[in-house]
Amino acid sequence: MSHQTALNNVPPEWYYDWPLERTLNNLLVPFSRGLNRAAFKFPAVDISYDKENVLYVYELPGLNKDDIKVAIENGRVTVSGERKQKYIQYDRVEISHGNFSRTISLPRGVDACGVTARYNNGLLTLKFPKLETKSQANVVTVTGEE
Repeated sequence: MSHQTALNNVPPEWYYDWPLERTLNNLLVPFSRGLNRAAFKFPAVDISYDKENVLYVYELPGLNKDDIKVAIENGRVTVSGERKQKYIQYDRVEISHGNFSRTISLPRGVDACGVTARYNNGLLTLKFPKLETKSQANVVTVTGEE
């Protein structure tokens, strides 16, 4: 004997017209949309290192490279910009639009002037070369009484 529910015989497009579904949508979607907007306002970043570079990879889907600004000042990098909304008639809006900004301190030992930036497939990669450190021993002469 199979277990039947009311949903087994109802086409999926009808679910959204049910009062309970509508109520749950009205309660939960704004909450999840708020999380999405917060994530967009402060884009996710991965920071990795290798022998020669420090890489900052920002997740910025749906933008053009001209929509993104990168500023480096006082040992901090700021990535900012705006996702513009097209003004058309929407039935539902869940994609976040508006301004975003994220500022992160740079680690010591990177060449901020030698940074390169590349935007590809929704990811902005900032590549900071590491400064060469010379490990020369510093000889200190001890003076004092004999």
